[in-house]
Amino acid sequence: MRIYLLTWDCGLEHNAWLKLCNSSTDVYPFYTTTIKTPIKNKGTPCNMTANTLEVLKTFAKESNAVDLSGQNPKRDDKIANFAIMIAEAAKGFACSYQRCSGSTETNFLCLYDTLMVADNQTYESIADKTKACDSCPANGNNPNCIEYLCQYEYTLAEDAFPSVYCYDDEMTRDMQDTAIYMHNYYRKLIATGWAKSKNGYAPRAKNMNALEYDCQQSGQEAVIALNCTTRQYNTVQGYSLNYKEFSYQVTPADALREAISAWYGELQSVDIDEKATYTDQIQTNAKNFANMALAEASKFACSAQQCNAQGITVALCVYKSIPDPDSPLYDVGKPCAGCDKTKTTCDQLNGLCVTN
Repeated sequence: MRIYLLTWDCGLEHNAWLKLCNSSTDVYPFYTTTIKTPIKNKGTPCNMTANTLEVLKTFAKESNAVDLSGQNPKRDDKIANFAIMIAEAAKGFACSYQRCSGSTETNFLCLYDTLMVADNQTYESIADKTKACDSCPANGNNPNCIEYLCQYEYTLAEDAFPSVYCYDDEMTRDMQDTAIYMHNYYRKLIATGWAKSKNGYAPRAKNMNALEYDCQQSGQEAVIALNCTTRQYNTVQGYSLNYKEFSYQVTPADALREAISAWYGELQSVDIDEKATYTDQIQTNAKNFANMALAEASKFACSAQQCNAQGITVALCVYKSIPDPDSPLYDVGKPCAGCDKTKTTCDQLNGLCVTN
């Protein structure tokens, strides 16, 4: 018998959320969803945690529908949801709920990183529960079994939909998209003159590039830079780097969002002059903001990980450019007026130069 501790996977959560309202959303052929199930979303107050628990209890009660006392119990349609909950091969999972447009009903769905179809064995049964841990693989210097569940170092599911841009950065597709959106949202604020500084607003930028996620170079540098053991975060020549540490209780996804917001927030401790100069004041008090705001930057990547042994979660981003002291972070002027027309196209709505 070898049943693993289940780990919540944000990529699977996003996949499940998309599947709820779009039946054509892909699910990897060797993954399995529970049956889409209505969930209560009314009441005063509406306690979605309690309502979710009720759905999960309903799944668990399916075990009463068939005789599971035999050797190596198999999946049956009567226990479709329960069978995947107890599948010994499952390691990653996540659940989500939402009410779709035009519907009055809120539905709930879970997605697991293993295949469970009719007559599949759910787990290998044993007669002596004291031997439940005997088949658990080694787990480095950490316990390999706790409370009859195998322990392990979880790796994010690589086949959640939509696919990640790259795998090495330890990020889900949702996290990668968050990094792209937040960076370009803040760069848009700068470009259009809505970036609030210490005593006013930063001047507009006429050559602000939209950032693209770069797996090949920046992504590799981000992974190398995030060193949990030394807690020294460095990158190679030609790249700039921002990082922020959090307590271990903060998830990588939350750490990434909070870090990017904090880096941009440094702008409110400084002022940007009429030439957008990278002054000593900015170098001292808003260096992370400057790395994010450098107009010539067009490629970046991030990584966010929980460092178990160190008790921290780290988020960092690497940019394929470095601000020059006493030089402009960007050219001041009308948004897009300075776009390189041979390489970029103006995004009129956001005032950013988008690579062709």
